[in-house]
Amino acid sequence: MDRRVWPSVLALAAAQHGVETVAQAVARGMSIAALAHRVALGALERPHPGVLRGGGAAPTPRQRAMAAVLWLGPAAAGSHSSAASLLRRDAVPPGDTVHAAVPVSTARGRTSTTIRLHRVLQLDAIDRVVVDGIST
Repeated sequence: MDRRVWPSVLALAAAQHGVETVAQAVARGMSIAALAHRVALGALERPHPGVLRGGGAAPTPRQRAMAAVLWLGPAAAGSHSSAASLLRRDAVPPGDTVHAAVPVSTARGRTSTTIRLHRVLQLDAIDRVVVDGIST
């Protein structure tokens, strides 16, 4: 079954800048064992717990931002210089660290060396914009 659904998993990842969650891959029919096997082979990498990306290629700024938002969950959004870069503000080059805003109620226990978390009291839909599929 996993071989038949693999193209669907790849298509979703391609639509999300080359990343997707384990839950998304499982929902498309992949087994956890098959995903773990692909990670072991290097065909997939885990930039964050529960997030997968195609192995081998260097991550892009948009891919890093999408991976961060997927890992942090639907309440998260790219913020600060990462949001400015996503919005193509020429004075703000993309950096290696992704800045992301998360409501304090959802950020507990999340730490990363590649994500700078900005905890906010609330992050309403009116305060966000989606850029290339990435909440900012």
